[in-house]
Amino acid sequence: MTTDIEKMYCQLVAINQFVIGRALTESDCREIQVHGFCDASSVSYGAVLYIRSIGKRRNVSVRLLCAKSRVAPLKIVTIPRLELCGAVLLIRLFLEVNDVLNVPTVRATFWTDSTIVLHWINTSPHLLKTYVANRVAEIQGVADAGSWRHVKSEENPADALSRGQMPHAFLQNQLWLSGPPWLMNDEGGWPSRVTQTVDVPELRKNVCLATSNSNFDILTRYESYHKLLRVVAHCLRFMTKNKHTGPLRAEEIDEAEIHVLRILQSICFQEEIANLKHNGVPGKGKLANLNPFIDDKGLIRVSGRLRKSDLDFARKHPILLPNRHRVTDNIIREAHIRYYHAGIQTTLSVVRQRFWLLDGRNQVRKIVRNCTRCFRYNAIPVDYKMGDLPQSRVCQATPFASTGIDFCGPFYVKEKKHRNCGRVKVYVCVFVCMTVKALHLEVVSNLTTDGFLAAFYRSKRDASTYLLR
Repeated sequence: MTTDIEKMYCQLVAINQFVIGRALTESDCREIQVHGFCDASSVSYGAVLYIRSIGKRRNVSVRLLCAKSRVAPLKIVTIPRLELCGAVLLIRLFLEVNDVLNVPTVRATFWTDSTIVLHWINTSPHLLKTYVANRVAEIQGVADAGSWRHVKSEENPADALSRGQMPHAFLQNQLWLSGPPWLMNDEGGWPSRVTQTVDVPELRKNVCLATSNSNFDILTRYESYHKLLRVVAHCLRFMTKNKHTGPLRAEEIDEAEIHVLRILQSICFQEEIANLKHNGVPGKGKLANLNPFIDDKGLIRVSGRLRKSDLDFARKHPILLPNRHRVTDNIIREAHIRYYHAGIQTTLSVVRQRFWLLDGRNQVRKIVRNCTRCFRYNAIPVDYKMGDLPQSRVCQATPFASTGIDFCGPFYVKEKKHRNCGRVKVYVCVFVCMTVKALHLEVVSNLTTDGFLAAFYRSKRDASTYLLR
């Protein structure tokens, strides 16, 4: 390090011989272009701009415009990242110069000797990692990918910025003052746009994670079986193959029910399903006598002796449901309510039209007896305590000693035994013996007091008779 500093100090006087012209363009130029070069090393990175002007006589001149360099960070950074930092520095330098110069440029071309940087610039930022994506987005916001081209390292004038030069070597560096010699030629003599294919680093990895969720709390989250089906139907709309929009349709509800029942059976009959798929029989257990099978939708159904009947498939082979499960209870409860709080036998018959419940009668009995509405309307009436019978009902006495009186009618009777005679409205006074229940009837012309007294006297009752009305 000391030797390099001493050598630099000895050659520093030679910088006085460095001369650069003030004119940037030809006096009669008709076209102006800006060419920028960038380069990086483990020590530093930098960028340089050149003005390429074309005169009316097709004479071309390339002049140095400005340059800028930065020291590499203390933290170890890969060379491709430093090359990208040099490209960002070049873009920022171009924006500063473009705001200051009042020269209408036809085109701006940027050059780099890093093929990785060129591939990054031609890649969408969302496919790159954060560090690279932020800088690529800044570059693409100023210049499109077509304005970036590849240059060889030995022809890159920015190489002097990234590696550094002693004064004597700098004075002999003609590449720095006028750029690469092929800039004096037409565009056809410039390096080709085709870059070699390389493995691009810093790309985001597309990771596809497949998980199996064994937590089916959604089955026990709702009190209503119908609401559960509608929620599952809405969830199925998020699948890529879904084509339904708007209100839910009947086929969506049916598909959701198949999913719910398939999950329910996979939880409660896991071993039986495995045996049915491999051996065709459920094995020795509670399902052996039911002769179950798996249909084309993956549901366990129960066989029977009704295969040759005209019933539909669902009635001949009902779907198997487990006992003592929340979904099974909700199905029974909805059938009980739909048929106006039917009894145990009716509810069980309705459920068995589509489903076969293990220990179904006890399950239905539990749901029906726990129904609050049925409990309220089937309440046992209060049994009031009967009072003592009156003395006239339990003691011996002469007939009609205690008499109850009531009236019935009206009745219409003929006044005479002739045809077309008028009819008269009459009533009947009923005398009931409270001891032996004997009856005595008297006709009463009206419901007045006089009519009653006349009937009473005709019945030959004495004044000591105890009357009850």
